Amino acid sequence: MCLFPGVPFPKDFRQICKKILTRLFRVFVHVYIHHFDRLVSIGAEPHVNTLYKHFYFFVTEHNMVSSKELDALKEMTERLLESSQNRRFRHIVQTPQLES
Repeated sequence: MCLFPGVPFPKDFRQICKKILTRLFRVFVHVYIHHFDRLVSIGAEPHVNTLYKHFYFFVTEHNMVSSKELDALKEMTERLLESSQNRRFRHIVQTPQLES
């Protein structure tokens, strides 16, 4: 696998990515803990939540951030994922049934 044509990925590429993504996760932790009120006041909460969910799905799918590290936002993550799941099901349940 090559990063650029003719230039292979460094052997420690995955470890470097893990380190970067772990640090990015810590930014999410900081923002949610110390700046959440500001996110709400400027209307950015839904956008940051969506960004975080995409990030979370990526890092968990590819095992890029340790579960120990992810524990910092575990409760919030569970609520976000649960509310997303409920919205999907709500749409299915509220779909009108056609009578035969």
